[in-house]
Amino acid sequence: MLETSFFDYLTRLRMRHARQILATTSVPVPVIAERIGYQSDLSFVKAFKKLHGMTPRAYRQSQVN
Repeated sequence: MLETSFFDYLTRLRMRHARQILATTSVPVPVIAERIGYQSDLSFVKAFKKLHGMTPRAYRQSQVN
């Protein structure tokens, strides 16, 4: 069994929520960052890109096409 730290679990949970918002709304990225618990939209973008290999904006665009 692979163990996940609480921080990793929380990050993945936040990112799942962010992906849902990105795919279904036009809420700006800084607002999404704040909604899911990031104090800085830059740190949110960095964490999102590290986990998904693309920026939130690129993810949103990939969901439209």
